[in-house]
Amino acid sequence: MTNTTFKKADELAKTLNNEQAEIFCDFIRSFGNDITEDILQIVKGFASDEVETADDMSELDKLQKYLDDKGIPYERTDTERVFDGMDMSRHQINVYKDQEKTALWFDAICHPGSYGYEAGLLEIMGDIVESEYDDVEGWLTAEEIIDRMEK
Repeated sequence: MTNTTFKKADELAKTLNNEQAEIFCDFIRSFGNDITEDILQIVKGFASDEVETADDMSELDKLQKYLDDKGIPYERTDTERVFDGMDMSRHQINVYKDQEKTALWFDAICHPGSYGYEAGLLEIMGDIVESEYDDVEGWLTAEEIIDRMEK
């Protein structure tokens, strides 16, 4: 399949809702050649509401995915709030040292007022804080937090 064909399929796929994508996929299947599956994957990927790439994920989502993949116990809380027209949502993950969730290892938050919120970055508090002057550290990516966890 040529880059031009991929590009055209990509542009078309971005304009389709799920129902339109299904009709288009049926049409493409009728050709039955070797490029059919490539085009179908492009269309399904863009028409699906459930496709999420690493670039689309928030730092908290990236941290959560790592915790899930490693089987590390945690609890996530997402509180959506709008106050006087301002987004006051709070997103937090508490990460535990034990499977029973009795000993908190650290927490990571992102909300208005947290260090790094404006840039979509995380603030942490707990055993992985490296600052000798403060109980919290902010402006961290999920990757930086994961690096500290693995030390």
